[in-house]
Amino acid sequence: MNTFKTHILAASNTFYEGECESLVVPTTVGQYGILAGHSNMISAVVPGVLSYRAPGKEWRTAAVSEGMVKVEGNDILVLVD
Repeated sequence: MNTFKTHILAASNTFYEGECESLVVPTTVGQYGILAGHSNMISAVVPGVLSYRAPGKEWRTAAVSEGMVKVEGNDILVLVD
């Protein structure tokens, strides 16, 4: 599976930085899935559960609060409070 660079940043620290195969974030329109080659976008993140899968690893989940997600090229940035 193709991968993309992911940066998940909390207000006080870096939660995860590295390659991902898949990322699911809670948005105002529901759970939003992102794979490699996704079109560019910016969306609000709402409180809920974020899930991601690094290459060769199991799914990991994290509780997140409000924030935003930006997809630009094959680089994903998630900023949460």
